Amino acid sequence: MTLKANECDKLAKGMSLPITDDITKYDWDTTGDGSERKAKVQAIYDGENFIQSADSSKDIVGLVLDNTPLYAEQGGQTFDTAEIVNAKGVEFSVSDAQKYAGYVLHCGAVSSGGEIKVGDEVTVKVDFGRRALVAKNHTATHVLNFALRQVLGEKIDQKGSLVDHEKLRFDFNASIDFFGILTIDAFGWIDSRGNFDVTLEGRLELGGGGFGVFEIERAHV
Repeated sequence: MTLKANECDKLAKGMSLPITDDITKYDWDTTGDGSERKAKVQAIYDGENFIQSADSSKDIVGLVLDNTPLYAEQGGQTFDTAEIVNAKGVEFSVSDAQKYAGYVLHCGAVSSGGEIKVGDEVTVKVDFGRRALVAKNHTATHVLNFALRQVLGEKIDQKGSLVDHEKLRFDFNASIDFFGILTIDAFGWIDSRGNFDVTLEGRLELGGGGFGVFEIERAHV
């Protein structure tokens, strides 16, 4: 589900809604805990139109809140998931969060009886345990970037990354004369050279033209 330019224009001009305030996304304990946050449902989008309410008959809808503690997907890092509950106890499970022109779209479905309506005052609880795992893998990308430079040289050019709660992928170009696979044992040496308290388990595959992809299946930071 996406908000295109026309939908964002409707939110800004047709509904006069300010962009989503997401400053509270930074307020959490990196060990995996954080507070519930109060918010208000400003708009509901069903993929085609803005609607006034949604119940469990809708497979997926997007909620726009006045503020949110969620990280939306950005820069290769995955989105937060969360539970949203209104004053009547109706539950909405957020399975995706995307940002469009400053509006955070909380994509998911009503997971209980009843309706979520525009104007509802709601409580938002982020899955901070999952976020903590994402944060560790995000840190590991910076560690890996440094470690690769120590071993393969300074001519490492990051081309992208993918970070979620289960793994990370680090894409790069390197001006090196090597083709094949750098083993996990080699990365054990990189860890110690980098002087970081981190363990990366995975493998690095280098192909033609110096393009490499490192996929980590587990990271302990």
